[in-house]
Amino acid sequence: MINYICCNPTKSKIICRDVGKPFAESLGFNAIDYRSLDLSNPNLSDGTTIVEYSWCYDYDEFNIYEFIVFMRENPNFYIRLVDDNPSKYNNKDYEILKLIKDGGTKLITPYQITYLGFIDHQIVIPYHYEDSDEYEIDHDRRDEVLLSGLINPIFYPYRYSIATHYNPNLHHIKQLTHPGYSGRLHNESWVKLGKDFIQELSWYKFMIVTADDGSEVLKFVEAAEAGVVPLGYFPKSIRSKMDEQLLKLIHFDDPKELLHELKVNFKFYIDNYSSLASLYRVMMKSIRSKKSTLEIYNSL
Repeated sequence: MINYICCNPTKSKIICRDVGKPFAESLGFNAIDYRSLDLSNPNLSDGTTIVEYSWCYDYDEFNIYEFIVFMRENPNFYIRLVDDNPSKYNNKDYEILKLIKDGGTKLITPYQITYLGFIDHQIVIPYHYEDSDEYEIDHDRRDEVLLSGLINPIFYPYRYSIATHYNPNLHHIKQLTHPGYSGRLHNESWVKLGKDFIQELSWYKFMIVTADDGSEVLKFVEAAEAGVVPLGYFPKSIRSKMDEQLLKLIHFDDPKELLHELKVNFKFYIDNYSSLASLYRVMMKSIRSKKSTLEIYNSL
């Protein structure tokens, strides 16, 4: 059994399955709310224990520094760093970074990231495909391209370029407002989190995906689960596994190239939606299966 120390999502709304109890339960881990953590629990020493460190949580109620010091001598203890957001760095981040560097604490990440400039000793375990979240691939969907996510020129220049240059009529794009993180919603009337977000994707045939810094975010898996065809900029970790023809049709180095393709050849994409969606799903189920992901965790 893998013990997974995380935040209880009843306090903070989780956008997707990348963090917290939803992530742990999807893989069958023993999810332990950090607010009810008992350091005398013998299971923390006997089994593999992973503490989740995410910038979207408020750790004031849990002394994560003390916990890492307590656990770091255990060879089966790991920190899982969920995301890396330079705009959110604080003193707690620097304390944790020092422990990682000085104490040799092992770090698990979903993709190769730079945490405060520190990138050594990462165990990269990508997000997994969840069969129970799968939607049928059929033509009873909207002939539109969904654009969602934070629009920020610094963190997501590719997506920002699309968002500031598309014409909804010429490019067939519909944009959803980004809901924010940990329940900090910009528009309370629009709440598409977790499984609701995947259901939202399933109403469309295409969506925009971006990996400006090469990060394989969960959205690449969610697209396959929802049966929607992702169009945009893919990380090398996926491009290297992609069939050459599929890569040519859905990966675009330049956002202007993508907008041009949607304007000129949108009918071609609509006509070939089913085959493209199926090819992408088969690939992602193969390279990001839950079975292979669990094999990596169990081998830690």
